[in-house]
Amino acid sequence: MICQQHLRQPTLLIAAWLCLSSWLGAAEPMVLGRHEDNIYQLQCSGDARWLATAAGDDTAMLWDLRTGQKHATLEHAGPVYSAVFAPDGKHLVTGSGDGFVTCWSVPDGRKTAAAKKHGDAV
Repeated sequence: MICQQHLRQPTLLIAAWLCLSSWLGAAEPMVLGRHEDNIYQLQCSGDARWLATAAGDDTAMLWDLRTGQKHATLEHAGPVYSAVFAPDGKHLVTGSGDGFVTCWSVPDGRKTAAAKKHGDAV
């Protein structure tokens, strides 16, 4: 899969464009920003408003696809390997290398719950 080849690069530009351009109807890449380490996962909300990125720089980021701006940086104590939106798009759940599963409020980027249920990375 071509998206998987580019997820390893810190720049979000190419990965977001390759994965979303045809779906969103974009003719040109949308420059969103960058992480300081590998991007492990991209997740788009069901309404196509938000993009979440999970990366090795101990952060997940929320991007507003309507404005192209970073909405929130979600800090973790280890690499973030996964990010999944709730069906209503109002919450994001992340899993990180410190064993925590964390729930975030999408509208304000606030941590709403966290649980260490794993002895290893999630």
